[in-house]
This record gives sequence, C-alpha cells and structure tokens, in this order.
Amino acid sequence: MSLSLGIIIPCYNHHDELLYALSSIDDLVDHPEIVVVVDDGSTPPVQLDERDYHFSLKVIRHSNKGLTESRNRGLSLVDTQWVYFLDADDSVYPNAFGFLRGLTTSDITDVYCMAYDIQENGTLSSVYPRYGKPVDALLQCNLGPPHSYLYRTNAVKELGGFDTQKLARGGHEDYDLVCRLAAG
Repeated sequence: MSLSLGIIIPCYNHHDELLYALSSIDDLVDHPEIVVVVDDGSTPPVQLDERDYHFSLKVIRHSNKGLTESRNRGLSLVDTQWVYFLDADDSVYPNAFGFLRGLTTSDITDVYCMAYDIQENGTLSSVYPRYGKPVDALLQCNLGPPHSYLYRTNAVKELGGFDTQKLARGGHEDYDLVCRLAAG
C-alpha cells in the first residue's frame, strides 16, 4: 500500500467479537501499519494471545471512559497518513482499503465513505453508502457509524479528534466529526 493506514478499535466487553474484527483485518489484501486496540475498562480486561499478524498490534487499557475518549486515545497513538475507526463488534471487507493504492500524497480529500458490515442480533448485513461524497451525504443524513469513513489522520488531529462534550456524545460524535471536517 502506498499510503500508511492505522486502525483504532475501542473495545468494551467485546472480546470474542474483537477476535473476529482482528481476523478480518489480518485477511485484508492491503494491511495497515498498526492496529491500536483501546480496552475501555473491560471486565475481564482484553487479553490477546500471542499471534503473528500482518500488522503491528498495540493494546492499551484505561478505565471506562466511553467510546469517544477511547477513539481519541487511540488517535493520539497513530502517526499514519490515514486512520480508520472500527468498532470491536464489526469487520472489514478484504479489499476495503485497496483504493488507497491509487491515491497520492497530494490528494486533498480528508474523508472517504466506505461500505461496511454490521452485526445485529446475530445477523450480518452489508451497508453501502448512498452517496460518494461526504458533504452531499451530510446534507441529507448521517451516513453511518465511524467505520463507514476513512479519515486523513492529520485532519482529525487538527480538529482535536472526536468531541467529548455532552452535546456531541451519545452516538452523534462521529456525525459531528464529519461535519467539522466538511466545514473545513
């Protein structure tokens, strides 16, 4: 892959699902440089067996601070050009990041919309965004969860990551982040 990618996985009591998410990352055609798992106070704590992955894996722990703080903590630990936030109970398609091969460092896009799978009540469903450009989609509705977006890392860091204020929390911090990126 010509451009570097980091994946951040916040995890709270999703150990079995986390293993499936990591397996899907290991099955990628283009592997990330690093995957950061942020254990958000899971009981018991996340414990991963020694395994050779096609990427560097870092597990960090902190007391339960919630999804937003966990994403921001992971963000502070990556220095890749692109960052992807994956929930511990979701997975990625094998060629999810193949399009990065065609990008150059002069590409000015800060966020891309992507298809994703979601598990609900034991059923796996594929979700494909209806809009190719985030700004067009934001004018209509929220496209989806954070793992439907691939972000330019520096752009997210310059904004201060996900908003931890109460108004943006409760499932809307991802929408807030994309809106702030779109407003540029």
